[in-house]
Formats: sequence, C-alpha cells, structure tokens
Amino acid sequence: MSTKPPQPTEQRLQAARQILANRFLGKPAGRNVVGVGIGPKLIEGVDTGTTSVRVYVSIKHPLEHVAASSVVTSPFPDVSTDVIAMDFPVSPFPGVRHEEADGHSGANIAPGASIGPHQAGNPHSISGTLGLVIKDKKKKLYILGTNHVLAIKGRVPVGTDIVSPAFEDLHHAENPIAFAELESSVPLLHGEVNFVDCALAKVKDGYAGKVSPVFPDGRTITDIEVPKIGDKVVMFGKSTGKLTGTVTDITAEMIVDYGFGTFRFADQFLIEWDDGGLAADGDSGAAVVLKDKDAAVGLAFAPVGKLTVACKLSRTMKELSERIEAKLELAKPETARAMSAQKT
Repeated sequence: MSTKPPQPTEQRLQAARQILANRFLGKPAGRNVVGVGIGPKLIEGVDTGTTSVRVYVSIKHPLEHVAASSVVTSPFPDVSTDVIAMDFPVSPFPGVRHEEADGHSGANIAPGASIGPHQAGNPHSISGTLGLVIKDKKKKLYILGTNHVLAIKGRVPVGTDIVSPAFEDLHHAENPIAFAELESSVPLLHGEVNFVDCALAKVKDGYAGKVSPVFPDGRTITDIEVPKIGDKVVMFGKSTGKLTGTVTDITAEMIVDYGFGTFRFADQFLIEWDDGGLAADGDSGAAVVLKDKDAAVGLAFAPVGKLTVACKLSRTMKELSERIEAKLELAKPETARAMSAQKT
C-alpha cells in the first residue's frame, strides 16, 4: 500500500515561493521566468502527490545550457521545485476575433461578447471579452472587463463609449452598439505588485434591455467563490468560445508583458485547459466560472502558453466597489428587465 509523501507546511511553501519570486522575477537571472507559484509536482505529466513550488518559464532549456545563476534550486531541503514550460512568452494584448466563436450569436450583449473602447481618431481600437454583468445597490447596471482593454492603463478617459462588438471584430453587416461608458478601473502600477487587472463600464440609459447576465450555456452566475486547486472551470472568451479546464495554482506571482509595459502580479490563479486547449488574444476579461456550480471565481486576463492567468473575482469586486464607493454585486436577468422597463 503506497503512502503519500511527507508534505512541507504551507508556511514553508509560501516562504520558498517568495524567495524564488524575489530571486528570478524581473531579474537578469530570471529572463526566462514568467512566474512562481505553488502546485502539484509533476513527473512526465503524472502527479507525484507532493506539493511543490512551481517556477513557470517561457521555454525549458536543457540544464547544461542554463547559466548557474539561473538554475532553479529550492531554498529549503524539505521543499521541492517544479519547472513548468509555457512554450511561449506571456502575450495578453488583445487581438482580432478571426472566426465566430461558439455561443456568441443573438441580440443580447452578454458574458462572452466582444467589447472595446471607442477612441476618437482610433476607430480600430483593441478588444476583449465581457466578463460579467453586475449592479450596485441602486440597481445601476455595469459590465466587467479588464483595465488593459477598456482603460488601456489610463489612456482611455472615464466616460469613453464602450462598444459591442469591438471595431476590430465587426463583420460587414454589423454596426457597433455604444451601450456603456467607462466608469472606473483599478490602476496598473509599474514597479509595484498588482493584484487585479479590471475595469468597470456603466450601462447607458436605454440600453439595459440589450444587456443580459446570461452566459452562452444558459446559466446565470449567482455566487462568487475563491478558487481552489483542482477546481473544474469554464470560460467563454470572445476569441475561443468555450474552454473547460482545471485550476492548477492559486498563489502564483507572474510577470505580464503588455504592449505598453511589463507588470508584476501576485496572488493570481492559473488554469490549464482540457485537451490541449489554449486561450487566445481577445479572451481577456472573460469570467472564469465553476463547471458544476453557478459561481464565478475570477477574471482571465493573460494567456501564458498552455496556461491562463486570472485574478480572483472576490478581490476584483472589492477593489472596484471601493473605487466607485458603492457595493457591487452580480446582476440577475430580472434586474436588466426592470431597468429596461423603467426607461421606457
């Protein structure tokens, strides 16, 4: 009868993770390192039963080709490490939706839809995915997306129109609907640790009836939960449509390289998609929801090779609520219908 290997304590794992993050992230010795986290140690894809500190690299080179200062070694003898290859660098900057993804037809603007800012003089602006429809206590409707798409790190002024579909996703017969206005975003900070990439847009008067919180699979998300390793999750991105996968890390510290600079994020969770699936440019902002429960756990914002980085929704909602000084919560279909009726 096999027994589970002895496990290091959570305190030791976190201490080792922080030491390795400080050693490699943003440092010359860590040019190939994009993140550090904690998760199962794998050997040839098989879980060994040991929890390890994971070091995520763009490409995994043979040990003899790695400089001595860049070799990953554990700071503690009782904590093992696992070097995970991403197979290409982080590239979260949103791109064109080349094909009509599953689940994105219909008149409603809903989770999974293409959205983006409408900037004067730049009609072909970038695009991302509508994550969730939310509301405040006064039943004002908002949509949730990422800072790097909707606000572009402060380059987009508050009050700017948010359109769906985004201009770069338009088909010949479509016209974009300017259904919302940028309300707020949590700043992305250079040289500091970030925890969320998120922005909030307020649905305009008269457009509540065009906005629905219902997901492409017919579900309405009613709860917010904290992700756990092993959670089975679903994401609807405007580029890839539906992806299913598993949460593999919930304490990752990552370097994310946007088109406008490189930023450090902590306390992120990572998802590995089933059947070799990959998130694509333009999926940024998609909500990550539990597969067998109507609960959301995060907001995807950076594809990292075979994994996707997501910020935790509980913190996202808290920080945005503080910025607009109003408690935000998930919207239900009847909220949108009631608001639409009030405006007619």
